[in-house]
Amino acid sequence: MKILLEKKNYIFIIINACFFQFIACLFYINEDLLTPISEVLRIIEGQITYQDYSSHNGPLLALLFYFFTYAFELFNAYLLLSILINVSFALVSYKILLLINCNNNISFCGGLLAGIWFLPMMGGAYYDHLSYLFGFLSFYLVFRIKETHIKYLIIGTLMGLSFWTKPSLGFIVSLFVGISIILLNELNFDLFKKILFLIIGGLL
Repeated sequence: MKILLEKKNYIFIIINACFFQFIACLFYINEDLLTPISEVLRIIEGQITYQDYSSHNGPLLALLFYFFTYAFELFNAYLLLSILINVSFALVSYKILLLINCNNNISFCGGLLAGIWFLPMMGGAYYDHLSYLFGFLSFYLVFRIKETHIKYLIIGTLMGLSFWTKPSLGFIVSLFVGISIILLNELNFDLFKKILFLIIGGLL
């Protein structure tokens, strides 16, 4: 019964996040959102980030956006990427709330609100939001996945992706996740190995 309820919650959270993000992309635009769009247009023209043009953000969002343009026209690529980011964040928020022992109704409402508030309030895919998504994923994995060195390699990789999306925000997110891992473990050689795998993952 509990598993069935969770599956229904997933479906409603996904539909909710898709709907509000679709509406936001259709009817809302601001000058900040033109930044990743202009970056993709530069990449399509063959320009290279930091070499042919300057950016205070990381190159990851623009590269993901560029990847989507291989299969879709520019607006459709932006729409699908925005929906993917918003749905992913809503689902991760729901899972984190369940993880910290919130009851199912509260977690479900949190997932719905995340789908309405997270990216639709911005309008569409943006650097900060993708960086937050990678940070939330890494934080979720700290508590969810079985203790292995691969786990910390994956978490480190997500922290690195957060940094390469928005360096300033990614650094803060990585610091928070790193401190959480230190506080959850005893000070011994095993902790040193976990930190080493985090660093290796972040450098991949």
